[in-house]
Amino acid sequence: MQHTDLRNSSLFRQAGWRIIPLLIVCYMFSYLDRINISFARLQMETDLGFSDATFGLGAGLFFVGYIVFQVPASIVLKRLGARRTIAGIMIAWGVISFMFAFVNRAGVFCALRVLLGIAEAGFSLPFFFIWASGFHSGCWGG
Repeated sequence: MQHTDLRNSSLFRQAGWRIIPLLIVCYMFSYLDRINISFARLQMETDLGFSDATFGLGAGLFFVGYIVFQVPASIVLKRLGARRTIAGIMIAWGVISFMFAFVNRAGVFCALRVLLGIAEAGFSLPFFFIWASGFHSGCWGG
C-alpha cells in the first residue's frame, strides 16, 4: 500500500468514527418518531377526543407520504449531496415535530403526519448512501 492510501484510509476511519455514530443515533430517533404515535395515543384520546380511526388514519398517512416521496428525495439527494440533504431533513423534521404540540383537530394531526412522512422519506436513502459509499467496505480496515 502506498503512503497516500494509508492516509486516505486513516482519514476515512477517523471520519467514520465521527459520522456513523451520529447517523445511527439519528436513525434511531427516526424509528422512535415513526412509532411514537402509539405512546401519544392515550393522552390524545382523552385530551383531544381522537378515535381509533383517527390514529389509524394518521399512522397510514405517514407511510403514504414516506413511500410517495422516496423518489423525489433521491433526486434531491443527487442534486444537493448527502450533507445538505440530511441537514434539511433534520431541520424540517424538528419543525414538524414541534408543530405536533399545537395539534387541536384530527385534520391538523393527519396533515402533520403526512408532512412528517415526507420529511423522513429522504433520511433513509442518504443514511444508507453514506454507509455504502465508502464507510462500509475498505475504509474500516477490513
